[in-house]
Amino acid sequence: MKIAKLGVDILNVHSLGGKDMMQAALEGAKEGASLAGCMMPKVIGVTILTSMDQTQLTQTLSTSNTLEHHVTHLSKLAALGGLDGVVCSAQDLPNIYKHHTSDFMTITPGISGSNQQVGADQKRVCSPEQAIQNGSHLLVIGRAISTFPTKQERINETKKIIKSIEPYI
Repeated sequence: MKIAKLGVDILNVHSLGGKDMMQAALEGAKEGASLAGCMMPKVIGVTILTSMDQTQLTQTLSTSNTLEHHVTHLSKLAALGGLDGVVCSAQDLPNIYKHHTSDFMTITPGISGSNQQVGADQKRVCSPEQAIQNGSHLLVIGRAISTFPTKQERINETKKIIKSIEPYI
């Protein structure tokens, strides 16, 4: 993968692509990093998007399986494919860690700010504090910061979020 030459730290793929696709992405990242003479990025698999709840999952995938089942299955598939971890809702972490060790990397989007929501399209969200308490390795905090109109307001919100998680890190 040519992307490894760019020096990226983390590369994500969709777990719904299947184990073979995830293994191919992993091999591509290894090859690309080796050819570029750089460190290999961590490769992680996206499970079920935080914008999906059970109803949307059922309608979209035409399945009667639970959201928890799909997240568990996709996280196990990512591990079988050799990936370093997954992207999932922080709400999924207690279940994820029933099946994986704490070194299985978890990246959690759908993180709210101190007074700012993540977006109306997000269904499975958590506070930064709860995400860390649940075991998240990395938080993805986007619109909870970026929707503030001024640079100073975005900086202030970022500082508030950092201060709120300091006791947990």
